[in-house]
Amino acid sequence: MTLDELETLIAGHGARRERWPDEARRRADALIAASPAAARLVAEARALDGLLDSYQVAAPSPDLRARLLSAAMPPVAEVMKFPAKTHSPIAFSSFWPQAAALMAASFVGLWLGINIVSVPLFNEQDLSGYVLGNDGDVIASLEEGQP
Repeated sequence: MTLDELETLIAGHGARRERWPDEARRRADALIAASPAAARLVAEARALDGLLDSYQVAAPSPDLRARLLSAAMPPVAEVMKFPAKTHSPIAFSSFWPQAAALMAASFVGLWLGINIVSVPLFNEQDLSGYVLGNDGDVIASLEEGQP
């Protein structure tokens, strides 16, 4: 094991030997016994681990707790207000005129659509007669020299 590998082992598992994998522990023990630099690296890591393990987080003060709770998002039930369900006929009184108007417009549109499509407004013969101002015979009018 090299010093770089030992440093990587300590960074990943900490300075406590019992956290290291078995094979890495045997190789690291051999390096620590042979190298004063490796022993110093482990000693520095143990000191840092000791500092980190001794750190205690203080409990939040009542003021901080109150501020956090007041700033928190209210429950969904309070954000989304739904109207109360009513089953009285008075609640639906404004709905029926709109529904009746929509139904009437739908029926008129359906009736017009069926009647206009089924009855042709004009045929080709009628259209040519209207445009040319004669009986609709385009070829005969061209043979006669009429525009």
